[in-house]
Amino acid sequence: MKKNVLKATTNKLIMVCLLTLNTLSASASWSSKVLIADLSPNTKASTINGLENVAPTSTINIKDDTNIGLSVLYNIDSNFQIEMFFFPQWDIDITPEGLDSFGISTGFAKAKALTPTIILNYITNVENSDFSFYAGAGITYTKFDDIEVDSSVTNALPGSKLRLSNSTGAIIQLGVNYDLTENMFLSLAYSKIYIDTSGEITNQTPLTPLSLQVDINPNVLIFGLGYKF
Repeated sequence: MKKNVLKATTNKLIMVCLLTLNTLSASASWSSKVLIADLSPNTKASTINGLENVAPTSTINIKDDTNIGLSVLYNIDSNFQIEMFFFPQWDIDITPEGLDSFGISTGFAKAKALTPTIILNYITNVENSDFSFYAGAGITYTKFDDIEVDSSVTNALPGSKLRLSNSTGAIIQLGVNYDLTENMFLSLAYSKIYIDTSGEITNQTPLTPLSLQVDINPNVLIFGLGYKF
């Protein structure tokens, strides 16, 4: 009896999945892209508060990173489209500036950043062409995690720990699509993301807590291979 119920339930689930895929294919409203993205931070960081007297030029910088992700797109109509980005955590490599007197010159800290993003795109299709162009704006949330302070920092400032505040910011993008076939297409896009965070460095010395403000505001170049369902 239980086997029959399980079999019937499984068959129903399969039918629902097939009908859903058929509906998506018929409506041509959904598409997806596999993405390769290069993130280049345009870092503007304040002087580290608490070190003004001993290291007046102390600050930080953030290195570039490359990541592979996915976006899911839903066409509202022929001109408007919602795009949702999903990337694994970005590697945030933080380097020091102006801290040579403390023996801190090559590394400062490493962290991970998760950046779920949603954008509303406006698409312009070129008549009698395989090209289409789009511009979009949206919102991104940045969550910092797995923060590890470099050993040179803990040697200079024993017990150092870094905390970075999460951020909510705007994103704008410009892009172009090229249809390879009826279903497959290539895309190239430039995005500007506005990310700001505040950092606090606690340690076991009289120089605690230290703090700074950081505008990361990266430029992002994204290449994608897409499929229209």
